[in-house]
Amino acid sequence: MAWPIEFYETLEGSRPVEEFLRGLPRTQAAKVNAVITLLSKRGPTLGFPHSSQVIGKLRELRIQLGRGRIRVLYFFAPSRVGVLLHAFAKRTAKLPPQEINLALQRMADYLRRRGGRAMTKRRRKTNWDMYLEEQLKDPAFRTIFEQELMELHVGDQVLRLREKRGLTQGQLAAKVGTAAPNISRLEAGKANPTLRTLAKVAAALGAKVKVQLVEARS
Repeated sequence: MAWPIEFYETLEGSRPVEEFLRGLPRTQAAKVNAVITLLSKRGPTLGFPHSSQVIGKLRELRIQLGRGRIRVLYFFAPSRVGVLLHAFAKRTAKLPPQEINLALQRMADYLRRRGGRAMTKRRRKTNWDMYLEEQLKDPAFRTIFEQELMELHVGDQVLRLREKRGLTQGQLAAKVGTAAPNISRLEAGKANPTLRTLAKVAAALGAKVKVQLVEARS
């Protein structure tokens, strides 16, 4: 079951993270939304390299775009909703304190106004759901998004299986016959492996690759 994700919304009705995403080039926006979709799938269990703790309940989504880096600060509310609080291009080694403080202020505002509200049993579409549906109407956006999401899902499955088997990246690399940085790139969704390579990785993890072709949605 997917975890609901929503944009933080100010009292005046603005959504800072949505505005940030709309200001990105199509390719970058598709990549960021693919990582947000992975967050929706994994919920609070999503960890490094895609997510890491900032302070307390505040976490960051980590998106690498070539030489650029984008961070989306978020938290999971008591209602089990992931709230996207703040997004920015990261240009320093550490997160700037002012960016963290802004996200914390928005978290406090959200909790003050909506924190205790529970989700209904029948989940409704969130503002992020509706935003993504709108973006996916663009064929070029959809193509990039689906490719990125596929690579992220493959990498996430490799990472989870490797950790389940108690292997380091170096140990898995040795079993596959490759270098540890290649495993790191694969787990981060930054690699586009051939089926042969993926089959070798799966075999090293005691798994198999299953490929299924489905009709494209019109």
